[in-house]
Amino acid sequence: MGRNLHLRNTDDRYGVKVVSEEAGGFLDWQIIPETYDYPDVFPRIKAMGFTKLPELRQFVTGLIDALAESNYDLDEVTHICQRHLGHDSGSEEAKNEAKTKKSENG
Repeated sequence: MGRNLHLRNTDDRYGVKVVSEEAGGFLDWQIIPETYDYPDVFPRIKAMGFTKLPELRQFVTGLIDALAESNYDLDEVTHICQRHLGHDSGSEEAKNEAKTKKSENG
């Protein structure tokens, strides 16, 4: 008999942090690209556009960085993710902004 595990978190601010940290470890230690490529594995995540494991890992890493950089301001996290992890991430402006942020933080 199969069961679905559902985690419920009512804290929007830190719920994103917990999920990103848990997903980061899980994706790095438990999933390999060959497994992720099976069509019936993670269909909902793939439907969101993360068709390859490296894309998803990059997003989760970026999400963790955005949370730290923004002091858990979810509006700012959304903006950072859209700029640096979304369809605009390849623009020269976004690349230069990312380099500036890394040099300020590094």
